[in-house]
Amino acid sequence: MTPDSAAPDASARLKRQRRLFLRSGQLLMIVGVLIAVAHWLGHLDPVTATHPPVWVELLVNYPVAAVVVIIGANLSSHKPK
Repeated sequence: MTPDSAAPDASARLKRQRRLFLRSGQLLMIVGVLIAVAHWLGHLDPVTATHPPVWVELLVNYPVAAVVVIIGANLSSHKPK
């Protein structure tokens, strides 16, 4: 392998890694949004009278969705070295 042929291999490897980080992060962001939407839709169901207490809502449910979205955004913005 000559030094000239090593550069395209390294460039292609970095592009594959970047694409992997980007798609993985986007997938996590979609999952986070789906968690929040599913939770919100659960509140719109008038038949179900059992909703969790407010402190559970504020400390667990919505923050989990936010954390998953933030982790996904962080992962998708990662640039491999």
